Amino acid sequence: LPARPFIYLPQYLWGWIRLLFRRYDLVINAAHHSSSGRLSTRIARARFKTYGDLPDDVKASHPDHCHNAKRPVYSLRRYLRSTTDFSRMSPPVPLLDLRLTILEREHGRNLLEAIIPVSNPVIGIFTYATREKCLSREWWQRMLSALHTRFGTSGIVEILPVQNVSQLDFAVPAFYSRNVREIGALIANTNVFIGADSGMMHLAVAAQTPVVGLFSVTDPSVFGPYGNGSVAIDTNQKTSVADCIAAVDTILR
Repeated sequence: LPARPFIYLPQYLWGWIRLLFRRYDLVINAAHHSSSGRLSTRIARARFKTYGDLPDDVKASHPDHCHNAKRPVYSLRRYLRSTTDFSRMSPPVPLLDLRLTILEREHGRNLLEAIIPVSNPVIGIFTYATREKCLSREWWQRMLSALHTRFGTSGIVEILPVQNVSQLDFAVPAFYSRNVREIGALIANTNVFIGADSGMMHLAVAAQTPVVGLFSVTDPSVFGPYGNGSVAIDTNQKTSVADCIAAVDTILR
């Protein structure tokens, strides 16, 4: 479905109509809180359907069930194995994985080397986010100054959003692309990624790069990065910049 349905109304309507005429083996509602997700799951023609709901025993035994990337996995496992011992035998949820090919990773490295030398640890940053999640220019200036002070020999590259804007006014080398896998391939060649809760942050997680996620309004227990030593930082705290530096320092050791 298009992101702006009223602008692309024919495509939006056609997306719903197709659900009525196609047959599926399995339908998974990966966004249990989405009314459109539940509705589309309901009207889709399929033999098996799971709506993303979780019983109390799974919630009790898996404290991380509220995470948006983990809940659909727990829900599907429960649906496939509706047994009382599910909560005790369920393995950990796999990490997000973009599954970059060797050629894609090499391409990403070549793109990165065209911007900065990669002999030293490379820190990727993403200074943009939507609405209230976007941190101020002042915060990012303090962050950049602290990064230069602590990791002066490390290269810093800014990943730019589709809007091609920078909260740092392009003070460091930057990379711009509209190709999601190409962006992921470049991030995969960095040593650590710093960015607010955004699609780019989740892309960095899927590229399996250690991520320092910056959270100001959203809940890291629901949207936070996980795996590969990734951490979430509360930027509402006065020590947020210092906390970021400490997290990056731990990752680069």
